[in-house]
Amino acid sequence: MWLLYRRKISFSYVIYYYLVAFIMALPWFIRNFLVFGSTSTAVTAGYKSPFMLITSLTSKIAPFLNWNLTYFAYILIGSGVLFFLCFIALRKTNDESLKQLGLITLIYTFFTVIIAANLSTNYKFYLMHIISPYILPGRIIGRYVDFVLPIIIVLGYISYNKINFTKLDILISAVLSLFSLQLISNSLFPLNNSSLSILGLVQKVFSYLFYDGIRYDIFLLFLSTLLIAIFLIGFLILIIFNKKLALYLALMFLFLSSILSYSMIVWNSNIWYSSDQNLISDYIRDKFSPEQAVIIDKNYCMEAINKWILNTNLCDKGNYASLIGFFIINPVTGGNYSYLEKGDVFISREQFNNLNKVYQSPNNIFVYTI
Repeated sequence: MWLLYRRKISFSYVIYYYLVAFIMALPWFIRNFLVFGSTSTAVTAGYKSPFMLITSLTSKIAPFLNWNLTYFAYILIGSGVLFFLCFIALRKTNDESLKQLGLITLIYTFFTVIIAANLSTNYKFYLMHIISPYILPGRIIGRYVDFVLPIIIVLGYISYNKINFTKLDILISAVLSLFSLQLISNSLFPLNNSSLSILGLVQKVFSYLFYDGIRYDIFLLFLSTLLIAIFLIGFLILIIFNKKLALYLALMFLFLSSILSYSMIVWNSNIWYSSDQNLISDYIRDKFSPEQAVIIDKNYCMEAINKWILNTNLCDKGNYASLIGFFIINPVTGGNYSYLEKGDVFISREQFNNLNKVYQSPNNIFVYTI
């Protein structure tokens, strides 16, 4: 926040900042060029987001624009609505340093949203949302934009008593509020969407209440959308007529959202921590050399890793990603019995009499060596 103490902010400092960042990353690009080759994919070590942007701006322009507005709507709600309003109203402040800081933050937010929207538009899985996959493909990943919320909230709070809203400010927030209703079709829980955990809780409450309905998903979307719409409309009206009360409610929303998100993360972490895979990773880390290869039986790998089936699903079927691999530094891959070489560690749910069983988890995941 040292920029607040400068009488005038020079954009040359921003250029210098990114120039230094590029120089620091340059050795990494050179290393990729020498090791992997001269193609763009090789130099960027497989990062395809810049190239996906071409697709987003051509054949997927409609969902790409929709995702941009939806991510701005995420920021609107995640910042408590009021602070976003105060932030966009910074253009009317007489404090030039504050105005320029707001402009820099807006530009930074704009590019952050573009990156997030590009990734969501080209996300390879469609998670069976109620909304059409063409209109809103992929899924919302709020963590890509969550880190801009603190500066928006701080700037909004600073400008709270310095500016008044215009009809344009209210109109922008109202339009974004309409797009925010699309968020209800996504799962709004940590770690991906920590800032909107309250809305995720609303989803879960309605899903439990109406789980046995004929089309409970449609009813869930309708009730959740109606509730959020009433809240947003009421809050915007409250901002116009009682700005001080709106401030208290916005602060309360941020406080409750933070507490709820933290509680969910702790609860979720305990589930993962108490799983058999975590116990196995502790055992491997303590008993085996980091150079020993760990082979996970691919016959027990499913489509995706899920915390509820960690004791039966050993890894992701697509790329053999496993929870075990997060906590050890050994080389890990998926395979079967025929892959084993002397010294390898083999993990499976199947019992092999011709292998040396060295560990058995409470839910019968076995660790073998040759």
